Amino acid sequence: MEAEVCYIAKDGSRFTDALLCEEYEKTIGIIPNTVADLILTLSKHDQKEYVFGIALVRHRKDGSASIYTRFTGCCDDALESFVNIKDLTEEQRYITATVGDMIDALRKLDGDDPVQYMIVFSSDIEFHGPGVMANHNPLVWKDNASNGNHK
Repeated sequence: MEAEVCYIAKDGSRFTDALLCEEYEKTIGIIPNTVADLILTLSKHDQKEYVFGIALVRHRKDGSASIYTRFTGCCDDALESFVNIKDLTEEQRYITATVGDMIDALRKLDGDDPVQYMIVFSSDIEFHGPGVMANHNPLVWKDNASNGNHK
C-alpha cells in the first residue's frame, strides 16, 4: 500500500508540496494589480537589492491618487562643486533605497488600492544588469482627469 500526503489550503485547494501550499495561501484574497499584490511580488526578491521605483496608487476611500517613489542614485554631480568626490565613500556618494524600503512604504497603504508601477532593481548599486517589473492598471487612471482629486 502506498500513501500520499496531501496539504489542503485554507480555500480547499490541494497540494502534494507543503511549500507550494504555503505560497499559494499567501495569495488567497489578494486582488491582482493592487498594493497587496505588489508587496507580495516584491517580497519574492532579495530585500537588500537596490531599487529605483515609482508606484501610482488610486486611493479607494476618497478617489485621490498619489505617487510613491523610492530610488537609488549617485549624487556625484551635485556634490562635486562642494567636495572632492574621490575622497568620499560609496555610502557618501549615493542616496539608496532597497526593495525592503519600498515594501515598508507600501505596507502603510490600503492593500486593496489599485496600483500601477515601474520598478528597477539590482544587487549592484550602479544597476548593471538590472531587473525590471512593471504593470499597467487602468483603475489607477479611472476618472483621473475629471474628478479633481489629485495629490
